[in-house]
Amino acid sequence: ANGVASTSALPPAGRPGSMQAAVPVTSAPSAPPGVVYGPPAMYISQQALNQPMAQYILPNGAVVLRPAPIPYAPPLQPQPDWEMQLALAQSAQEHAAQERMRQQRQQEAVQAQQRKQAQLQAQQLSQKWWKTTCLEYSDHLCDGFYEVFGDFPEVEEMTDKGRVPALSALKMVKTLEGDPREVVVVDLTSDSALCTVSAKAADATAAVASKGAAARAEALAQVVVGALGGWFEDADTLNQFWRSESDREKHARSSVVIALGSLKYGAARHRALLYKLLADSLNIKCQLKRGEAAGGGEDLSCPFVHVEGKEYAVNLLSPAP
Repeated sequence: ANGVASTSALPPAGRPGSMQAAVPVTSAPSAPPGVVYGPPAMYISQQALNQPMAQYILPNGAVVLRPAPIPYAPPLQPQPDWEMQLALAQSAQEHAAQERMRQQRQQEAVQAQQRKQAQLQAQQLSQKWWKTTCLEYSDHLCDGFYEVFGDFPEVEEMTDKGRVPALSALKMVKTLEGDPREVVVVDLTSDSALCTVSAKAADATAAVASKGAAARAEALAQVVVGALGGWFEDADTLNQFWRSESDREKHARSSVVIALGSLKYGAARHRALLYKLLADSLNIKCQLKRGEAAGGGEDLSCPFVHVEGKEYAVNLLSPAP
């Protein structure tokens, strides 16, 4: 009824239109392009010979073979090129890694340059203190600074004339018990005890900041004295405590070089050095003098502060009367 027939609807063999009764195909003069004719009731499209065919029966009984309808399928979307995407991802990761390495190398180069400059500054200040026995208000102590107490013929051959012995050479020197020679080094990066004292000084001076510069200088003095054994009535007694402490530290380190923060008792020069170091970090104007400039012998050092237009010597040994 709908004009479509199955194979069972084909005409019997021998009837006109039957595939078995087909005669040699001839082209009709009026045949449309691509169409050939068999018997009068049948034609086949050459363009569809390689496609699935369907049989249709016309009203006059002719059987027509036409290409079977092809179900609609949406056009295929281009599939992503996973190899290309993977290559791009790997390239981006490699570029990011190279950029991180470049930044790390740049940062390390900057840090190395900063360390080099700090070491140079520390060496220059150590040389100035050793030779002139004076550090000005503008001379700020930094990590790597060291103070040499005593003569060291052990490193004389490795030291240029008029130059302070190198710290690397001094570290190899060992002394016997009772030998007062000593090298004190400043290093906040590795001296945890010194860092603790620095924090206490910051808190103490901040607590009296409203009272002025003189109160800050006095508060700092109290912190320094407390960190290095307290007040002593006379310098000789203090020196006895310091020598015992110094021998203990030098023996523990197997070197004449000791950290400033490791001392529980400090003589006048240790206290003056610690005061100068902390004053510089707290923006308290301070200069350091030793020997005759400080009004005493070679082992005497004294810090001076500039407060309200005047210079004052800071007492770090005996309590004020």
